[in-house]
Amino acid sequence: MNGRIFDIARFSLHDGPGIRTVVFLKGCTLRCIWCHNPESYSAEPTLLYEPEKCMLDGNCVAVCPEKCFSIKAMQHFFDRSCCTLCGKCADKCYPGVLKVAGRIHTVEEVVGTVLKDIDYYGDNGGVTFSGGEPLVQADFIHRIMLALKEKNIHIAIETCGNVPWANFKKVLSATDLFLYDLKCIDDEKHEKFTGSSNALILDNLRNLSAENCNIEVRMLQVPTLNSSEKDIHAAGEFIASLPNPPPVRLLPYYSMAKNKYAACGFVDTMPAVPTPDADQLSATAAILEQYQLNVIKQ
Repeated sequence: MNGRIFDIARFSLHDGPGIRTVVFLKGCTLRCIWCHNPESYSAEPTLLYEPEKCMLDGNCVAVCPEKCFSIKAMQHFFDRSCCTLCGKCADKCYPGVLKVAGRIHTVEEVVGTVLKDIDYYGDNGGVTFSGGEPLVQADFIHRIMLALKEKNIHIAIETCGNVPWANFKKVLSATDLFLYDLKCIDDEKHEKFTGSSNALILDNLRNLSAENCNIEVRMLQVPTLNSSEKDIHAAGEFIASLPNPPPVRLLPYYSMAKNKYAACGFVDTMPAVPTPDADQLSATAAILEQYQLNVIKQ
């Protein structure tokens, strides 16, 4: 079985406990305006283009069958409208001006990459499936998980929850930890900022909690958008109402991904708001703790 992956990051320390290998899968069911991985949106490949790195070697001009590239007056030009995403240009682009995000991988290839660092995982580390939304490719990651479980690898899934419950059921028995992104409780705000209702997301979180799964709720704090006192109280009330209320990790928003939008040829939607400081995160934690929740500040 094959799947489409846009990155595999080794020696990660922020995507679950311990030292981890993070497998980033293509395709997402949300369009969050603060997304840090816009190259994950489509299930199809995305060509990233960073012209400032170009050395004007002309390799892309020579190999592109659609003639999308040209060099004029010592400048590099790319006509994205005629690109068919064949990837030939990226294969010949040594400075990394052009990169294809979303290559096909086999189960065996992913397992082999994860096992390269098995000696570093220890008791807590392991693999995290992220994205995009990894559960869009639930069958693919389940096959990988079964192979990794034979090696006693700890498995986490970072999910936005906006997939059918049937996708969760495929991976429940092999998942050690769900890192569950909770964007906003207010459904109107959620649809405005992510392009989708949160009804399915909240239902799936209830179901996971009822199954007594190991969950860490992750709340990205974006000032002026989803982090008002009203928003936080609503989140605290909801999480506390779950059958087995999980711990909550607060994540501060950073606007570091703006260059990715340009590289993908997308309109930059990232909010122009400051990163929350320690005092703001402490104030948010204090509200959630009123609901007897265990709060972790990043």
